[in-house]
Amino acid sequence: MLAPSLLNRTGPFPELLAIQKALEDSGEFREVKVMLQTSSGDRTTGLHLTVTCRNKPTDYEQAGARIVAVVEKADPQAAQRDFIAVDFKEGFQAGLATFSNSRHVSHSPQQWEEILQSQAR
Repeated sequence: MLAPSLLNRTGPFPELLAIQKALEDSGEFREVKVMLQTSSGDRTTGLHLTVTCRNKPTDYEQAGARIVAVVEKADPQAAQRDFIAVDFKEGFQAGLATFSNSRHVSHSPQQWEEILQSQAR
């Protein structure tokens, strides 16, 4: 059995682990999942993030842009991907009743950068 710290350094996709850790360390999320998504048909490669926020965003585009800023800081190669998608997972469970909802936002890294720049104005 390998120690978790050894796995983090030698796993097949250390950049995905770095992204997940950076988002978890922000304290803004209850749950974070990071996947590399590829399509052989149109030869696109992107990051697909699924997050459960501690506080519901008021603007999903802006929240996604802030997440992408953390992603690009943790993995500078993320800006070279064709897209970065963020699914905001929401919901609750009360006894046998379960409610879940997901909001999806996806853009190229350049489009995310434009959204970030518009926030700064």
